[in-house]
Order: sequence, then structure tokens, then C-alpha cells
Amino acid sequence: MPYCSNCGNKVLDTDKFCNNCGAQVRPVNPPPSMRNTPPPPPPTSTPNRNPPPPPPPSTMNRTPPPPPAYAQPQSYGETIVTTVSNFQKPKSFGRFDAYIILATAQNLLLIQLTNDMVNRSIKEAQEKAKAEGKGFWGQWGAQLGTSFDYAAKYAGWTKEQVLAEIPDAQIIPNQTVSKIELTSSVNSADYGKAVQRNDYKLKIYTAGGKLELESGTLDTKIKVFHSLFPGRFQTNVHF
Repeated sequence: MPYCSNCGNKVLDTDKFCNNCGAQVRPVNPPPSMRNTPPPPPPTSTPNRNPPPPPPPSTMNRTPPPPPAYAQPQSYGETIVTTVSNFQKPKSFGRFDAYIILATAQNLLLIQLTNDMVNRSIKEAQEKAKAEGKGFWGQWGAQLGTSFDYAAKYAGWTKEQVLAEIPDAQIIPNQTVSKIELTSSVNSADYGKAVQRNDYKLKIYTAGGKLELESGTLDTKIKVFHSLFPGRFQTNVHF
């Protein structure tokens, strides 16, 4: 359809004058704004200089890694639950070695006493009694208590603390103990006396052999072995 060359209004092919401005119609091309100009192409995006990350590796047909090996937890802070004094291991010519037994829920600690250990413990007991304001008899009683029940000083300690002080203590895992026997018998040398003395023998059976100790005075704290070794602690002693 032609347009008016003067005002750009649409006119018919048969019109000689513009119906809008009255100018003579001359065929002209449509104004640029009305042309069917194709839209410009969309802007091209700037290519990404960084290549896309590679796809994750396929997990199909992949053997899962084996589970971590189980590690037996180490036991730390095993508390001494009972202490037993006054046991001996006989030697030749009537001599003997003195022993104490400390027990945790997992282990027995067998400790041979030396003169230095006993003397040091007696001195510590004396100094402690003196610091508490006790007189001569109080200090003497503290020394006797340490002499008769040396193991009591370790009550409440941990196994690690004991080993730090006595590195050569023998450790017997409770799970390796098959049986413990404590027997009492009247000393044959005391027959006919008004007061008879009992002798006590302790036998500890383990996978590595048998340990035998004896005593002339029983430390009754050993009765805790009933709960530490249920069914494995056998005795004829009535606590």
C-alpha cells in the first residue's frame, strides 16, 4: 500500500491526493520505521574461557572400600578396686619374698616388696601423721599400719600410676585366669595350744602356669575376688 510522500499517511492506489494533508500522492516506499525489518540476531555470548568441570566418576561396578579394621580399645585409667597384703613366696633356707596384690576390673598386679619400698612407705606414713598433728603414739600407729597393710596405700590409684612407680610389677590379665584357690588350714605346730594359727595358701591358675603364695595372716579384702572372678574364685574361708 502506498504512502503520502508529504505526511506518510496511507493512501489507496487510486487516490490522487492525500486524505490527510491534501498533498498530491506520489508513490513512495514505506517509512523505515514501518518496514518489516528482520530483528537483529541475538547477541552471541562470550565463550567461557574456563572449561566445564569433568563429570563425576561413575560409581557403577566399583567395589566399595573394605571397612576399617577393628582396633581393640586400650584400657586407660584402670582403677585399683582392691588391695591385698601379707602374701609371701617361700625361698630356700626358710627365707621368703613378700608380695602384695592389686586388682582392677581387667588385671591383677603382682608386686614384690623390697626393703627400700617398705622403709620409704614407713617414712611417708610417719611424716603424714606428724603433719596431721599426731604425737608419738599416733606416728607409731601409722608406721605399724603401713607395715601390716602396705598395699592399702595404692587404693584408688590407677594401674598407670602404679606402673609409673613400680615398672617391674607383674601384670596378669583377669581373662587369662582360669581359677583362683584360697585355702585355710591349721598350722600343725600349733596343735594342743589354746590359740591355733591358720595358714593360708593362694594358688592362681593362668594359661601360663600356676602361681603359689602363702600367708600367716589373711587380708580379708581378698573377698572382692568373688565378684572379680565369679565362678573361678574357690575358697574354704568364711569371710
